[in-house]
This record gives sequence, structure tokens and C-alpha cells, in this order.
Amino acid sequence: MFPLNYLLILASSIHLSFSLAPSSLNEIEPVQAIIRQELTEDTNVPKHTDTDKCQSLNPQDCKNLDESLGRQLAERRLNPSIGDNIRVIVLLIKFSDHTTRDLPSREYFEEFFNGEGTELGSVKEWMRFNSVGRYRVHFTVREWATLPNTEKFYAAGNSAWDTDFNPVVAPLLDEIDNDPNHKWSPDYIDEFGKLNHLIVVHSGYMAEVGDLSCLTSNPNRVDRIWSSGGNGEGTGAPDAWRSKDFYEVGGMALLSAFSIPSCDKSGAFHVEPAALGPFVHEFSHGFGLPDLYDLNVPPLGGVGKFSNMASSQGWDFSPKSPGHMDGWSRARIGWVDYIDIEFDGYYAVQPLEVSGQVYRITKGYPEGEYLVIENKQPIKYDSDMPAGTGGIVIFHVDEKADRQKNAGYPGKPGWPAAHYRVAVQQADGNYDIEKGVNLGDEGDFYRKGSKLSSGGDFPNTDSYQGGVIKSTGINIEVVTDSQFIMAFHVTGLGQRTLDMQASSVGSTEGNVQGKPFLREGSPRATVAWILGMFMSIGLMLGMLLVFL
Repeated sequence: MFPLNYLLILASSIHLSFSLAPSSLNEIEPVQAIIRQELTEDTNVPKHTDTDKCQSLNPQDCKNLDESLGRQLAERRLNPSIGDNIRVIVLLIKFSDHTTRDLPSREYFEEFFNGEGTELGSVKEWMRFNSVGRYRVHFTVREWATLPNTEKFYAAGNSAWDTDFNPVVAPLLDEIDNDPNHKWSPDYIDEFGKLNHLIVVHSGYMAEVGDLSCLTSNPNRVDRIWSSGGNGEGTGAPDAWRSKDFYEVGGMALLSAFSIPSCDKSGAFHVEPAALGPFVHEFSHGFGLPDLYDLNVPPLGGVGKFSNMASSQGWDFSPKSPGHMDGWSRARIGWVDYIDIEFDGYYAVQPLEVSGQVYRITKGYPEGEYLVIENKQPIKYDSDMPAGTGGIVIFHVDEKADRQKNAGYPGKPGWPAAHYRVAVQQADGNYDIEKGVNLGDEGDFYRKGSKLSSGGDFPNTDSYQGGVIKSTGINIEVVTDSQFIMAFHVTGLGQRTLDMQASSVGSTEGNVQGKPFLREGSPRATVAWILGMFMSIGLMLGMLLVFL
């Protein structure tokens, strides 16, 4: 007989789900959220800008710059990452030496950005799906416009890292500003008077792939342009573009109109039109999100295939299906709210992609360090996951670590002080991601019988902030196979004695705190079970409609 415990887990999953599996993926409704940012206490380390930018500044100027950028990041995250009808301008720019190049049409990019119901999806659909309806955007795609200079001119010998494209696109924005048929409605502008992002698509081939001997034009990567995205750092300068109403550019993403170019063995050149992966990655930087790949040895390490902020090429290495955003990044920009686990118990978790459900354990850890738990299944943009993959993914977060710069694992010099800010606790304990063996495999998921224990072999639940290992006493065991609704058992946090309130089953009000679902033998638990059975039937019907 199926245990009562597991039936209660199934029913109680309703209690903690912010957005249950809908009858249609298009019916996910937006929910407003409050953004919470975790800050480190070390005021000597820049938190919001690269340390390289501070090399020419004295310590106080560096601190002032960092604090200024921190305020910009906080402001830029509050408005543009959440909204019902966000509008974003897309500029298509053609370099003067590409007038005869065969470019994807404006109509192609209209479908690419705004299409609905297409096989691979659009940027618009990816944003809505990953935000669980909290970010709904429409892109205004302009016609191709020719610039006065060549690609090599703008690349400036260093893949355009030092090129400011604000004055480059200013005439095109002036054209929009002077168009009597265009109105800068509130949907285009945030509360700080800045455009809700700006996407610039150029006619060159991306520099990320390196030198290409088969290219007759600009074979060296330094003469091509590296894709980039930002949240508005540097805006407000005297020469920055301003509209007649004094609106300015906020975040900007600069990308190629083409996917990954290559040379085959015969020396022939191959390239396809732009794919989804790089666009959703760079666009997400506009929300203030950092790269989650290894910043010292890209594209290795980081969190691998477990987030589009680390890899934009999906599990099958195709940029057409970029995967989903991880729970840590989503919580950072208000697309989900953490469910904090504070007591021992069994917890149910549905796929983050359709539920917006992600757990966090901070108890037992120093400030800024915690575990993040999500259920990842081969759904939608992760449908290319290899056979046998899927399950619970556990991230170890240390906000005080130097971003994704120090890959660490047992036996490597520098461990445990050397570790990523966001690291995947790989269930097989091989640390393949940190070692560069792969970017994630089936052994990294937690399934029935998998444990993350306190002490003993790594990975475990121990704290390692500052390079000091401290036991938390926390143990996590997954008790179900990989499936739509999974359950795990947490011990070491302490027991909660309060009965589960039957009236709370199905509630989505407030910031629901993690609590154990099961307490057998009480009348309230029996009532909860009966109510849960009816709601579970509805949940199953919803799941069937989603996947049929």
C-alpha cells in the first residue's frame, strides 16, 4: 500500500507552491515580488565591479565607484525584471563593409523575439516561462540601418571591449525619438527615466569562437565583436544619448545576428542565423545578474549546464535550446521567492520551471552562506537533457566568495578557501565541473537514496566560508525517484511542534516558511490528507494538460 506519508507529501506540495502546474503554460500569471539582496560585510572588496577597474583609483574612489554601481544595480533590478507589459527596442545595425552580406531579415527577428508557439520558442517566451509570468515583454524590432564605419573599426583591435556603443546608436535612437508615430509610453521607460533595456544586433560574426581561418573578412577575433550585456553602468555621462524628454539608455545587450560560426575540415565557412542562447544570457545581465561560468577559465566550471548564466548552449551544446535560469539567479531578480526551511521534516518540490518553487537553508550557516534546492526536469528549454538525467539539484552559495573565480575541490591547492560563490553540490562527489571534465551529467542529480550529510566526504552540508570548515549538523536525503513531484527529508535543524494547519493547505499568501509536512495521528493531519487528495487530483489533471 502506498504510504500515507507520501500521500501527505503530495498533498502538501500544494501548500508551498507559488504557481502550480497550470492548465496551459500560457496561463501562468504574474506575481509582484520584493527584491532582497544579500550583501557581504567585507567593505574592502568591490562587490559590484571588477577589481581591475579599481587599479587606477585610490581606495576611497574605488569604494565610491562600487557603492554607486551597487545603487544602480539595486535600482535596475527592482523595476525592469518585473512587469506585465515591458517594451524593449531592438536595433539592427549593419557595418559599412557588410552592405552585401546576406543577413537575417527584420521579419526573422520579429519572430525570434516575439514569436509564440514556435518549436524553439522566442526570447519573449523564454522570459515569461523562466519568470513564471512575472516578466512579460514585447520587443519593438527596427529595420536594418547601416553605420558609417566598418566592423574592424568598431572592434578597435580588442573585440570592442573598450568601444562605447551609446554614441554609435545615438543617431538611430534620435530617429525613433523624432518619429511622430512613436510614443515613449511608460511601457518603454522605467521609473528612473531609462529605457527598459536596449538590444543592439550587429551584422558581424561573434568573436567568442576565436580566430577563423576560413573567413575572408576579419578572421582574427580581435577584429570582431564580443557579445556583451549590462544593466546601465556608465549611463549618465555628458555624451550619453538623451531623448527630447530626457530619457536615457538603461541596460544594453550587444549581440551578433548570427549563431556560432565555424570552419569545417575542408575550410568551408558555416553559420546560421541567431539562436536563443546568447540573447537570453546577455539580456539577463541587464537585470544585474553575474556570469556563473568560471571567470578564470571560461567556459569551464561555474555551475555548468545548470543555468543559462553559465552556459548558453544547452545540454546538447546547441544555442537553440539554452536551458533554464537557476533558482539563485531567479530569486536575485525577483522571479521567485525562496521557501526557507527552518525545521526537520519531509519537503516536496515541483520543477522550478513550472512552479517557481525553490528552497533555501540558511540555518546553521554564517551570514551570506546557504544551500539552494530545486527540482530540475527535462521540461521546455531543458528538454534536451540526456536520458537518465533529472532530479533534485543542490547549490552551495557563499556570497562572500570572489564570484566564480576560484574552482576548488578536495585535494586541490587552496581548498577549501578556494571555492565558487555559487557551486553545484554534485551528488556523485566527482567535482567534474570544477575539474573541467564536463559541465554536468546524470551523476550530479540527487534521486531516491542520495544523501548530502554533515561531515565526512565532500560534498557535504558543512560551511566553508573563509576557508574554515564548520559542521552544520544538517542532513538531506532524497526519498523519491526523479519525477515531477519529488520529496526530500531534512534533519539536524530541530523539530517543530506546531501542528500543520489544515486551513493553510493550498494557501499562497505571504512568505511561506518551510515547515515539515507530516505529523501522523492528529485529526488535523487527517483533514489535511482528505483536502489534499481532492487538490492532488486537480494537480494531476493540470500536469496532464501541460504535457499532452
